[in-house]
Amino acid sequence: MSRIPQVGDLQIHQNLEHSKREAKVERVAWAFFLLILAAAVAGILGPGPLSHAVAGTRDSALWIEYNRFEHSRRPGELVVHIGPSAGGKVGLSLSRDYFERVQIANIEPAPERTVLTPEAYIYEFARGDPARPAAVILHFEARRAGFTRVRMRLDSGAQVGFTQFFFP
Repeated sequence: MSRIPQVGDLQIHQNLEHSKREAKVERVAWAFFLLILAAAVAGILGPGPLSHAVAGTRDSALWIEYNRFEHSRRPGELVVHIGPSAGGKVGLSLSRDYFERVQIANIEPAPERTVLTPEAYIYEFARGDPARPAAVILHFEARRAGFTRVRMRLDSGAQVGFTQFFFP
């Protein structure tokens, strides 16, 4: 029978190397979970201050509200703002490569016409009052994870580009 070592006034089994390794692993795990929590609160893993972004300049002919980080197979949306300088009929072109990763579920308001070109999808809208700004909401669902570049252009020439990341 092995002898139980005495530590101070106590007789206990102890393995100091194991205890030190366990404490180190625990500190690393806590740091990892704190980083995940900070990323979630900041918006890197979903909606939040680092996720929400604006492409273009507010009050210009074209600017877009979007989330930098989205999840694939979950609904998302882009809010496209069209300024008063864009005219009565508006053609909004969206780069075709965006559709390799994203499927548009709905567009509000519905376009009057859709034109497909080798480079882009062009959605044509009629505006009730060309002197006032308008908004178009594109509801989508990402089909694949990864980075994608988005390019939008008005037929008047104004254009905006941005990048989104879709988590698996």
